[in-house]
Amino acid sequence: MSKSYRILVCDDREEITNTFSELLSPEKDIGINELKGLASSLFETNDSDSQEGPRINLRVDTANQGLEAIDMAVDAQKASDPYKVAVLDMRMPPGINGFETAMKLIEIDPKIELCFCTAYSDIKISVLTQTLGEGRFLLLKKPVNPDELITTVEFLSKNSVKCTEKA
Repeated sequence: MSKSYRILVCDDREEITNTFSELLSPEKDIGINELKGLASSLFETNDSDSQEGPRINLRVDTANQGLEAIDMAVDAQKASDPYKVAVLDMRMPPGINGFETAMKLIEIDPKIELCFCTAYSDIKISVLTQTLGEGRFLLLKKPVNPDELITTVEFLSKNSVKCTEKA
């Protein structure tokens, strides 16, 4: 059995967290056609060049608010099964935003890799870089290409493991 990488997806829109989870999970669901229809409305898709799914085993947990994601990360740390990657929306009303969530997640686990996946941010990239550190996060703009999301999460998961092994 291959090694699995635990990731956290946080977006205030449940249909997005569900779609991301389906894209990133290795299991195929009986509702795949319905999912493809939803995915085509959320993402820039071209079915002919879309990969089947992740090439690595991802265990995906979802949250719909930043504080929920933080609680989940604390529980994951306590269980000695931390998240390797957090995929965060930037705007998540009415709660804390993705930037604030990211800062708390780093406090909980400094090794967590971050991917912001957002259509619009109230926070400039320069502020993200100054606060979180250069090279500390990746940014994907919505609508996101499913292959880009999968490849980004795979890269960050593997990168997190390499950083952990060096420590």
